[in-house]
Amino acid sequence: MSAEKPLVSVSMITHNQEAYIAEAIESVLCQKTSFPFELVIGEDCSTDRTPEIVESYRARYPHIIRVLPNEGRLGASKNAVRTFMACRGDYIAFLDGDDYWTCEEKLERQVEIMKGDASLTGVFGQTQIVTRDGKPTSRFTPDDNAPLYWGLRDLVSSQPYHPAALMVRNPRWTSWPDWLGDAYNLDWALPVEIAKSGPFYYLALPVAVYRVTGEGVWTGLPAIERLEGRLRTYTLAKRELPIRCLWALRNQLQRDHLDACWCSYKAGAIAKAKHHYWQYLLNLRSIQLKHDLYVGLVLYAPRLVRAYYRLRGRQATDVLV
Repeated sequence: MSAEKPLVSVSMITHNQEAYIAEAIESVLCQKTSFPFELVIGEDCSTDRTPEIVESYRARYPHIIRVLPNEGRLGASKNAVRTFMACRGDYIAFLDGDDYWTCEEKLERQVEIMKGDASLTGVFGQTQIVTRDGKPTSRFTPDDNAPLYWGLRDLVSSQPYHPAALMVRNPRWTSWPDWLGDAYNLDWALPVEIAKSGPFYYLALPVAVYRVTGEGVWTGLPAIERLEGRLRTYTLAKRELPIRCLWALRNQLQRDHLDACWCSYKAGAIAKAKHHYWQYLLNLRSIQLKHDLYVGLVLYAPRLVRAYYRLRGRQATDVLV
């Protein structure tokens, strides 16, 4: 390992991604920078050829690549935490093992912006969405017209970036913040915690690719599990974020409780659907009387709803709208 301290650390987690990991690593090694950087890989006990591929790159580039030792499977969240905390650079960029960078000057351009404005705690570029086999789509996030500056409330309300396009200032935590230890979706919670110290900047330049494989730890979960995981994270955030973020958090909670109500109802979990409906009402930012009443009737008076549809000569639907 090089004795030269890196200015940037790239935090990469991977598990069973033998088909993609080489492309991800190569896209980091191709970076053209005027400063030293390191690639810190948290390989989480893959059962395919991922460890072999990662080790072959580490052996060829020991001055750049560090592979964290691991004796047992940690899971995505704990692996992400230990990889982030192992980063030595003043700035930390993120890249999962099934995504890759498309701009060879990504790190250079982002560091320039961060150095030029000490108030910034993060900078992100555009990410293009591609299919499992690498076929590009027309989808980019965010779009060209997105605002340049994103404060804490903005980032609570919307996640405009994909993590592969993000760089943050290393907070140099001596220990992991307690609430982040219980957060389910770190892709949202970690940058929000960092943004408490300053805004993010949007670099309107395509820099990364997000591959939709359907095999990710997050995307592979059932919709109701993802929703309930986000809801737990937002509830934790209400206790940790400044009061000025409360309205934005209520908006997130309202939206996801309604979606969770719909998912639970469709799955036949009526008691759970009712729970999410009341939580939705408790977090209402605006009243939509006709809609909110209809959802309540479907849950609490389904016979009345079916009778209504019969009177109108239509078949009752089992879909919340």
